[in-house]
Amino acid sequence: MDRSRELLARQRIAFKLKQRCEEASMREGMALSVHAEYCRKLREIGSKLGYNSEKVKTPLGFADVMWLKKIWPFSEGIEMPVAVFEVVSSEDQKTLRASLMNMLSMQPLVAVFVLIKDEIKKHVKRTDRDMPEQWLDRINKYVDNLTTEYSSFIRIEKWEEKKVEQLYIKHCST
Repeated sequence: MDRSRELLARQRIAFKLKQRCEEASMREGMALSVHAEYCRKLREIGSKLGYNSEKVKTPLGFADVMWLKKIWPFSEGIEMPVAVFEVVSSEDQKTLRASLMNMLSMQPLVAVFVLIKDEIKKHVKRTDRDMPEQWLDRINKYVDNLTTEYSSFIRIEKWEEKKVEQLYIKHCST
């Protein structure tokens, strides 16, 4: 148990360093990718709502953002995952399935796919037959299917970038 705490502590330190580098880059006028920008906004929203908000590595991969909170008084300081976010900007169906498996492995109360529509349309993964709107529609329907098929295992929500923007304005704008 101490080894897993030490690993989590190291991951947090590495994540904080990465966050500081991103913030420094922003101050220097370097633009982050749209994906990184939405991850940053979700971390900020989580922090403002009282969660420890970070990127976490699991045996299956990384979670874009996870909100953690000490919700069980007998857990000796262990924070539990409340929400896990996957920011969807360039993923295909296979990658979305893998992301869902990763989110399931963390056992949060809720898993959230955040669809960044304009970015999805820029990253068409199929043959030339798929136009950007059709690709967005395909990804949108696929996330709906995942939400339905895995609803008995975990609560899954689908957000769009508008929801993140609204929450960011509500909780992070001064």
